[in-house]
Amino acid sequence: MRYNSPNSPMDSFQRLLFRGGIPVTTALLLVNAATFLLAFMLPSAMQFFFSWMMFQTPGAFLKPWTLLTYPLVYLDTSAQGFFNFLFGGFTLWSLGGSLERSWGSRKYAVFFFVMGLISALCLLLGSLVLQTPDGLFGFFLPLACCIIAFCMLQPEQSVQVFLFPVRAKYFAVIVTLFTWIYVGQGGRALLGVFALGGLLASFLYVRYARFYSLPSRAPRGPDLRMDSRPARPTFRTTLDGSPAQRGTFDFGGRWKDWQERRRLEKLWKNSGFSSSETEWRDDEKRRK
Repeated sequence: MRYNSPNSPMDSFQRLLFRGGIPVTTALLLVNAATFLLAFMLPSAMQFFFSWMMFQTPGAFLKPWTLLTYPLVYLDTSAQGFFNFLFGGFTLWSLGGSLERSWGSRKYAVFFFVMGLISALCLLLGSLVLQTPDGLFGFFLPLACCIIAFCMLQPEQSVQVFLFPVRAKYFAVIVTLFTWIYVGQGGRALLGVFALGGLLASFLYVRYARFYSLPSRAPRGPDLRMDSRPARPTFRTTLDGSPAQRGTFDFGGRWKDWQERRRLEKLWKNSGFSSSETEWRDDEKRRK
């Protein structure tokens, strides 16, 4: 047995893959970067990826596996495509990595590829209805679904968009509009509407189905992840037991909140305590 032996390339690759606890996100970035470099340097590789891994609506029924493989290839080798890949990769690493740490790698991987599958099927349906051929490559549509999920879970979180901080709930609106414009450009606005099917599926999943999924394997230690799955949805409540965030038309709940505030103010005034240091000093002089 040899001690202090040098690490093998496989050990280094595994450390890189599992660094930060986001192996699925790291693997997606590495695979897309590898296909981008191969497509840039080898025209034969570009032709292979374009024919057998990119999703294309005209031949989707002959190559059904492309519904799942298109997020693994990035074929835009132009300068604009390179900068789009950098920005999208950073967003996938930050927001997608946050979801993977919260949900676990297995659940996150299933969510990513299922949302990619739904997005491709919606685009295929729109192409058949509108008689407009189209194609998909890259992780941008599944990434948009991940962004919608993250923004619903953390609506007040600040997100860096081109060095400018934006609230997550507003970033979700920006991503939705960008997806519609990007897919619907060139006079295909209705096809862009079909491309939003994956984003809608992500919204419905987080809104209704996330809490009722099957439990995952029990961890060995205590669950310290950011978003551990509760047995049922939990909400912050006010003193009267009602939800803390009222709806727009919840006039009855707002009336109860106002009555509760008035009751607490009356209790505070009758308790004899003062609300400022000046009143406290005046009160002390009167007691003397």
